Amino acid sequence: MERDIKTIKNLLIFFSSILIAYLLKVLSYMFIPLVLAIFIAIVMYPLLTWFRNRRVPFWASIIIIFVVAFFVLNGVGNVIIDTVSDIIADKDHLYAQVQNKATPLFAYVKDLTGIDLNNYSESAWTYIQKFVSFEQVLYSSGTFASFLSSLAGTLFMTLLYLFVTLGGILKYDQYLNYLEKSDVEGGKGSWAIAFEEVMSSINTYMKVKLVVSLATGVSFALICGLCGVDYAFFWGFLACILNFIPTFGSIIASVPPILLGWVQIESFGWLVLFIVLLLVCQTIFGNVVEPMMMGNSLSINTVFVFLALVVWGYLWGITGSILSVPMLVLIRVILEQMPDAQFVVRLMGNAPEVEKK
Repeated sequence: MERDIKTIKNLLIFFSSILIAYLLKVLSYMFIPLVLAIFIAIVMYPLLTWFRNRRVPFWASIIIIFVVAFFVLNGVGNVIIDTVSDIIADKDHLYAQVQNKATPLFAYVKDLTGIDLNNYSESAWTYIQKFVSFEQVLYSSGTFASFLSSLAGTLFMTLLYLFVTLGGILKYDQYLNYLEKSDVEGGKGSWAIAFEEVMSSINTYMKVKLVVSLATGVSFALICGLCGVDYAFFWGFLACILNFIPTFGSIIASVPPILLGWVQIESFGWLVLFIVLLLVCQTIFGNVVEPMMMGNSLSINTVFVFLALVVWGYLWGITGSILSVPMLVLIRVILEQMPDAQFVVRLMGNAPEVEKK
């Protein structure tokens, strides 16, 4: 009888998980702003506490934070727009560089196989020119306007949720004690302690990720600049942003500068050195520095990180990919509160190293 109840319970959990995933996918326009607001509030909590300890009014601290965030986002937007505009304006020069670099390679392929790749390259370039032309932007203005409208709606809802969340996060312990009906006077109940662990883990993760991403971005920009690759600052900025996507972010960020380096770096030795420096940089920061700074408290099995990246990326796109590890940390802390889920919790973590005697 007990075995049958456990089987039914596991089946209910399985089908409930499928239902929850379906709802997260279908109602993503509602959940993405809410989850973003919660995580932003968690990240901002130490700063709000710092303002509160210095007797800065809550409304004043919110205004300061939002003004700084506005200027940061405005600067990021200007960097992206200016770089894309420069690339479009310089497309003919870039194509000439590509042709100059590809001509010997195409000649070798023609001698070896008899296939003339120049015909394919010209037709491909014609298509690319049409795609990045001003006329194409006008032609797709409806789709672009729809994208901007969706983005503006998400940002508006995120800000709305964020105002509400920030208003209560400074008193999270009181609210969670009330929900739990905890009678702990001057202390914290189990829910408040669990939420504090979530905040601590996510803040640690975001701090480490920010430091590692900035270091990776600066390194990419310096390497590109020293090796004479155009748009060095933008490639560093792109590496910094994409590094927040686990596992594949820094790899994707390496591809555009490597391709441009192949086009613009004349010396083969310098090209090899450029590629090696980028790969060594991302390997050191991603596989050595970041795990060292994260410590054992955030040690999560690589398989689960990959699965989280795939699942949340499918459910919520780029936003889900960026939030995949924080969501995994949240799920792990929740499962730690369930006695029946301790095996899964151990499975999600890495096995501790055995000390040699």
